Amino acid sequence: MRQRLSRPLRRLTAVLLGIVAALSAGELLYRLTRVAGLSPTSHPGYVQHDDELGWRYRPNARARHVSSEFAVDVAINPQGFRGEPWPERDARPLVLVLGDSFAFGWGVEEHDSLTGILRAQHPAWDVRGAGVSGYGTDQQLVLLRQLAPKLRPDVVVVVFCANDLIECGSDAAYGRDKPRFELRGDALTQVRRPGAESWLGAHSQLFRAVRKLTWQYNAHAEADWRLLRALFAAMQQTVAPAPVVLVGDRDQLEQRAKDAPSQRFVDTREVLATGSVWWFARDRHWTAAGHGKVAAAIADAVASALAERTVVRR
Repeated sequence: MRQRLSRPLRRLTAVLLGIVAALSAGELLYRLTRVAGLSPTSHPGYVQHDDELGWRYRPNARARHVSSEFAVDVAINPQGFRGEPWPERDARPLVLVLGDSFAFGWGVEEHDSLTGILRAQHPAWDVRGAGVSGYGTDQQLVLLRQLAPKLRPDVVVVVFCANDLIECGSDAAYGRDKPRFELRGDALTQVRRPGAESWLGAHSQLFRAVRKLTWQYNAHAEADWRLLRALFAAMQQTVAPAPVVLVGDRDQLEQRAKDAPSQRFVDTREVLATGSVWWFARDRHWTAAGHGKVAAAIADAVASALAERTVVRR
């Protein structure tokens, strides 16, 4: 009887060990061949879990990204964002830039990104980039609520991308959990927080990769534009009376700016209307030239907003 039982047990043990070995080999192979090419939404060298935001950047981390179209260094400052360390708050107007990979500067060196350009060309402003690749408008609102009380920004720039509509309608994005808001009547309500990371999520890069691929290839419903407008309104309320400058290429964003006199709108369709040098041919993010064009338009909007604030204060 004991011998009859031991043979199936040995087979089961062998199968389980085989599964463990295959998964371990897959994990090792993925780490050796794929990790170095991961983007700023999932690169384990500097992307880490956050219970409120879903993910954020590891302070003081360093990485290098190489593709067929660019080779750039990424340096995360002590505050957990790309760029130079943030100085102590001084008398200069503080311009805070939020957004996803476009605000982060994916594909260009930091000094060629829109925040780097704004900082270099307008030293009279304290420009701070808080762009995090993959962040939807909902995550940007959560981040703004964390940063605003300490920074007290004079102007907030929000860089919008069309895929924010999909991300704002989902509990997860790019293989990680994220916060989500809903409109209940006219009230904007946060209905989900990421919470603690699972054991597999914390230890297996292959698991996160499979989850990311599953999310990318599944059909996703876009969030209602009313939710996006409510998120923008909440941003405005968070930093009032400081103005919010919206940067994007959708008619609804333009309409939102018209509906809110304290908000300004930079239409990237108009700014980048002619020519093809503004985007990488395959990657489709902005090149250094594209960042320069958008930064110039943002600078005009920021200068106008600051001038109005000065007049109001007088």
